[in-house]
Amino acid sequence: MMGTTGYYSMNAFDYLFWAAGFYLLIRIFKTDNRRLWLAFGGVAGLGLLNKISVLFLLFGLAGGLLLTRQRRHLISGWFWLGAAVAVLLFLPHLLWQAAHGWPTLEFMRNAQSEKMAALSPLQFLQGVWMDNNLFNVLIWLPGLIYLFFAKDAIRFRTLGWLFVFVLALLIAQKGKPYYFAPAMPLVFAAGAAALEKALVNRWRKIRSPVAIAVAIVGLVSLPFCLRILPVRQFIAYKNFLGIRSVEAERHEMGALPQFYADHFGWENMAKTVSGVYQTLTAEQKRDCVVYGRNYGEAGAIDYYGKKYDLPPPFRSTTTITSGDLDASKVVQSFLSAFRLRI
Repeated sequence: MMGTTGYYSMNAFDYLFWAAGFYLLIRIFKTDNRRLWLAFGGVAGLGLLNKISVLFLLFGLAGGLLLTRQRRHLISGWFWLGAAVAVLLFLPHLLWQAAHGWPTLEFMRNAQSEKMAALSPLQFLQGVWMDNNLFNVLIWLPGLIYLFFAKDAIRFRTLGWLFVFVLALLIAQKGKPYYFAPAMPLVFAAGAAALEKALVNRWRKIRSPVAIAVAIVGLVSLPFCLRILPVRQFIAYKNFLGIRSVEAERHEMGALPQFYADHFGWENMAKTVSGVYQTLTAEQKRDCVVYGRNYGEAGAIDYYGKKYDLPPPFRSTTTITSGDLDASKVVQSFLSAFRLRI
């Protein structure tokens, strides 16, 4: 989670919207203030505009409500008013999607068929475990147990089922482990509350050892979240520990994990592309586009484009054929001559 929020993207805000949603759900179930469904609908609608994965949260909530006594909220007018608020906020995006042939659905299909590796349930769970600091299981697993079995948590049982439903959906959809990260603050908070009661009242002597263990493992794993070591030292450190991350994409990885490798080479790539671009005639430059296979590559061309006199990038997650290039008004002669796929 620390690594994902270390750079600007929709993922950092995704955590915020999920956490705000969890807070409002806890308040609703604790106080039975049904007017808060309006606020939850606002958070859900804005969250969907940021990232479509908030649908996972809503799917888990629906399942949790149906399986617990909190299903009584389904007959509340405030619940459906909140749902209407969410739909209203998300409606402009839905209309745009419909007008443009549902490109996000195409993106998701292409990502699953061409980009994402098919992880087994065990590999997915391993990825979740590693992404959240190995020893933090001492916090979040008691939190999940607390939500399901503690007598004083019965009104929050819906949240435990929400967590399980989201996990099951992502495993079934063969998603990436980090897709599940926004759900983890829920069980971290529950675990912290449960452990505070247990350690204060019964197991005081193990409070310090548990805290020290979590802190030490956090420091050991910190270079895998933040780029605090030079490349050579990081590779030696990673090899010494023998830690291998769960790779959720099909492309072949180098010595550096994806998050670390993505900090390097972007300006050199743009400079190299510019070297090819500058060999074109004025007529070819007028019709030329640069094709990138992902938003990182396209973003680099966009960011460094003015410095190196490059046209705006064209991004796609699909393999583009000559027919597609014609349909997109991309100059086939340029790509066929230079095979410029960055």
